[in-house]
Amino acid sequence: MKKIVFGTSGAEIAEAAVVLPVLFMIMFGIFWFGRAYNIYATINHAAREGARVASAPTCASCGNNFDSVDAIADRVAQALQASKLDPAQVTHSGGNRVACGGGTSACSTPSGGKPNICVYFNVQLD
Repeated sequence: MKKIVFGTSGAEIAEAAVVLPVLFMIMFGIFWFGRAYNIYATINHAAREGARVASAPTCASCGNNFDSVDAIADRVAQALQASKLDPAQVTHSGGNRVACGGGTSACSTPSGGKPNICVYFNVQLD
């Protein structure tokens, strides 16, 4: 009886039963924190991509024709889909494109004299 109570034959299994769940929780936490950071970076990339498309003219020789709000939203959706995010979870409240100095724009005109294009495009992740 004394050998059963004070024996160490099952100590490794008992230690593993205590340590392994904690180890797996830490590993899953690292994985999901990495995924959360990836989603954050993807949303920032999609917003930058949408702003780039909104501020760039469609072609250099045909004047300053800018893409429509739907084209901007499509580009944002493409950037989200590239990282396996659902674009249906992102809503936009339209766009407002004004030259600097016009409307409620807060950006400044560069010293070269050509105005910047300011883009306001609100995106919310549902």
